[in-house]
Amino acid sequence: MNIKAMYILIAFGVLGMTAVGASAYTGRAVASRLSEQAAQISRLMPELRVEEKIKPGPFRTSRDVKFQLGCVLMPGKDGTTVERTAPVEVHWRDTIHHVPFVSAAGKVASIDSELEIAAAGVEQLFGTRTPLTLHTKIAADGGFDSDAKLVAFKVAPKPGDEFEFSGLAMHLTRSASDAAGKFSYAANSEPLQLRGKAEDGSFAATVGAMQVTGNMQIDAAAPSFITPHHSEMRVADLSARVVGPGLDGSEKAVDVALQGVTSKLDNTIANDLLTATTQMQGSLKVDNFAIDKLEMGSTVRNLHVPTLTKLMHAWMGLTFSCEAARTPEALMAQLGEMGKGALELLPHAPEYKVGPLALELGGKRAELSYTLGVHGVAPGSSPELMELAMKYGYASAESRLDLGLIDQVTAYASKLGAPGHQPVRLQQGGPDPVAMMARGMIEGFVQQGFLDREGETVRGKVEFDAGKVKLNGRPFELPDFGGMDLDAMKRTMIAGEPDEHEPEDDPEPSTAEE
Repeated sequence: MNIKAMYILIAFGVLGMTAVGASAYTGRAVASRLSEQAAQISRLMPELRVEEKIKPGPFRTSRDVKFQLGCVLMPGKDGTTVERTAPVEVHWRDTIHHVPFVSAAGKVASIDSELEIAAAGVEQLFGTRTPLTLHTKIAADGGFDSDAKLVAFKVAPKPGDEFEFSGLAMHLTRSASDAAGKFSYAANSEPLQLRGKAEDGSFAATVGAMQVTGNMQIDAAAPSFITPHHSEMRVADLSARVVGPGLDGSEKAVDVALQGVTSKLDNTIANDLLTATTQMQGSLKVDNFAIDKLEMGSTVRNLHVPTLTKLMHAWMGLTFSCEAARTPEALMAQLGEMGKGALELLPHAPEYKVGPLALELGGKRAELSYTLGVHGVAPGSSPELMELAMKYGYASAESRLDLGLIDQVTAYASKLGAPGHQPVRLQQGGPDPVAMMARGMIEGFVQQGFLDREGETVRGKVEFDAGKVKLNGRPFELPDFGGMDLDAMKRTMIAGEPDEHEPEDDPEPSTAEE
C-alpha cells in the first residue's frame, strides 16, 4: 500500500468517526431537550409521577417516558361508596433518528412517537391499537413539523347505544424560538365525522377542515403551568343532524350548520393576575332559518395565578388520589373544604364578563352582555354567600335590539307556517300580528322606564353594586324586604327555613265532633 492510499484510508476513517460522533451528538442533544420538557412537566405538576428511560445509539436513540396520573374516581357497585380504578399510566415512546449532517431540507433528526394509555375502559375504544402516533422532523434552528394521527374508534356503552369517531389527522408546525421560551405554531386538520345513537334519538356531525395558529411564551423557571398565550382557530364548516322525538311524539330531524367560524383566545398575566379572553363568530343555519352573523365572547379578569395553581394542585391530588374507597358524603365534605381555598381569590377582585352575545339577521342586530364580580373583600376574610352578594358583589346586564329584527323573525315564522313555505301574511300586505304584539310589549316597557328607545333601537341596562340598583343609569328602589337582616334572608332564600320572628301557621281549628 502506497503512502497516498494510506492517507486516503486514514481520512475516510477520521471522516467516518466524525460522522458517527456528530450523529450521536445530535441524538443526545435532541433527547436532552425532550428530557428537559419532561422535567419541567414533572416540576409544574408534581401529581404526575414521571419515569424516563433513554437508550442512545450512533444513529438511533430510543426514549420511553411513563406518566402515572393516579387513580380515577368511580361509583361503587352498591351506589353507596366511591371506588378508585387502578393507576392511569400513559406511555410516550420516541424513536429518534439522527444523522451526522443537516439534510437538504434543513432537518437534523426525525422522531417517530407513539402514545399508549393503560386505564380502565381504554381497551374498549382502541383494543390493541396505538391511539396516537406522530412523525416529527426537527430542523437545525429548533423548529419542527409533525404529522399526527388519532385512530378511529367505535364504542357501545350498552345495547342500543353507540358512538363512532372517524379519526383525526393533523399537521402541526412550530417555528424556531424568537426568544427564550417564545414560539409560534400552526396546525391544520382534515375533516372528521362523529355519529351516535341512543334509545331516544341519534345524531351525525361533520367537522370541516380546521386551521389553528398561535403563539405562546413559556418561562422554564415559572412556578405555574398557566402561561401567556394567544391562539386563533378557523373552521371551514361544522354541520350536524340531530334526530329525536318532536312535540307530537313523532321522529323529528334538525339540521344545524356553522360556517366561517373563527375564534380567538388570549391569556395575559400582569402582577400575577390572569386575564383570559375568548371570542367566536360565524354564521348559523338551523334547518332553513339562517342567522347571518353569530358572535359570542367572554372575559375573566383578576384571577390570582398562584392561588389558581394551588387550587389546581389540591384538586388533582384529591381527584386522582389512590386512597381506599370512601363514601360520597365524605368525598363531598373534602371537596367542600378544598373549595374554601377559592376564597383567597376574592381580595384580588375577580370579574367575569359574558358578551357581547349577538346575532344579525337581514342587517338587523340584537346583543346582550352581563358582568359579575366582587370588590372590596379584605385579605383573610371569609364572607358568607349573602354577605358576599349584598355587600361586596356587583353585577350589570346590558341589551340592545334593532326592532327590525322582530319583523325579520316573524316574517320567517310566517313563511314556515304557510303552505308551500310562502309568507302568506306578507303577501296579503297587512302588518304581522305577532310582530305588532311584540312591538307593543316593548313599547310598554319603554313607557314604564325599563327600556330606552332611540328610533328603531331599544336599549336597557341594569346595574347592581353593594345592594343598590340602577336602571338605565337612574336609581331604582328595591322592594322592601320588611327589615330582614342578612342572616334571616339567607335562611329564607337559601336554606328554606322560616324566620324565627315570623309566626307559625295557625293550627287547624277543632271541630265539634272532636
